[in-house]
Amino acid sequence: MKENKNQSVVVENAGGDDTEIDLVELFYVFFNRIWLLVICMAIGGAAAFAWTACFIKPVYKTSAELYVVSASNNSVVNLADLQLGSAVKSDYMELMLSRPVLEKVIESLNVNKTVNEIRNMVSITNKTDTRILQIAATSTDPQLATDVANELATQSILLLPEIMENEPPNLVSTALFPTAPAGPSIVKNTLLGAILGFVLCGAVLVVIFLSDRSFKSADDMQKYFGMMPLAVVPTVQFETKSKHTARGAGKEAAK
Repeated sequence: MKENKNQSVVVENAGGDDTEIDLVELFYVFFNRIWLLVICMAIGGAAAFAWTACFIKPVYKTSAELYVVSASNNSVVNLADLQLGSAVKSDYMELMLSRPVLEKVIESLNVNKTVNEIRNMVSITNKTDTRILQIAATSTDPQLATDVANELATQSILLLPEIMENEPPNLVSTALFPTAPAGPSIVKNTLLGAILGFVLCGAVLVVIFLSDRSFKSADDMQKYFGMMPLAVVPTVQFETKSKHTARGAGKEAAK
């Protein structure tokens, strides 16, 4: 791609030929059809809004927290305890999402879910430089998300000390019933739909502009071929002329 001084860009196509794109002319193509771009943005935004509001179920998220530090030396947390944070975090995250623990959660809640479905609902994160684990559950059913997060915390307290031969983690906070959905964002999706409508409409206008090989004026001949036409055929307004002819015929008939 090359750029000329006259505010145009030369693009080499697949056949090896150069196609010159007049940026000023392309700007006026967009400017003269700004109404079409606005309509496409409105259609895209309205479609995204309707799809999000009518077809996408809201998702609810809630979380419980566990404190997994077993302090040594008379309940004083020393440097060694803190340095083990990353290892303990990884162990707990793996074991809490293991099949035996999740099967206990399903059995206790008596829900018709598989182990993989419960595992996909849950995410476990560790706050930086702490041993506080956050058990987050996400579902389209807010009550199910709350029950899964709390029950997983309970089963972790009961089962993991036996597996890890460690002190049981302490429950910091239970999961609360979520009153507002965590997603999807109607505003965000509407904006994305409007942007998509604008981009698609702009792409169509560019394709039409590049594929248009017709000459609109004598200046186009000079721009593309470097020569001026010898003569220009004037535009005849047949409609106006026919009206005058009809009026003249009417006057002669009246005479």
